Amino acid sequence: MEQGNPYRQNGKFTTYTEVTDKMKEVIYELVYSGKTNTQICKDADISQTTLYSWRKWQPFVDELTKERQRKFNVMGDKAIDNLIKLMNDDSDKRTQLQAIKLVLGECSLLKDKLEVDVKNHDIRITLDTDEE
Repeated sequence: MEQGNPYRQNGKFTTYTEVTDKMKEVIYELVYSGKTNTQICKDADISQTTLYSWRKWQPFVDELTKERQRKFNVMGDKAIDNLIKLMNDDSDKRTQLQAIKLVLGECSLLKDKLEVDVKNHDIRITLDTDEE
């Protein structure tokens, strides 16, 4: 049986067996607010010792990790959109080239046989295949 999370409330210890709504609110603030831990604790009316205790309790850590992953998934979608814009914007060839290399690398197409030629503000990329 998993041990609960003890923390002091009204002068006595309370044990939790699952993540509470208050913990979820604190998790949301930790991930999205940009506030300091001190401010989050003050707003949630908990001590910093309580937050420190929660951060060592695995169910809280798991929920915090899931929320961070959700945030980064959304940010990843935005990053991909911006990367596509950079690839299509030929006003800065170096930035465009870096974006292209990043995409090719993620697609496992960026290998030692990549040839990049930049002439007259045009970028030409040649991928040598194993068949050649």
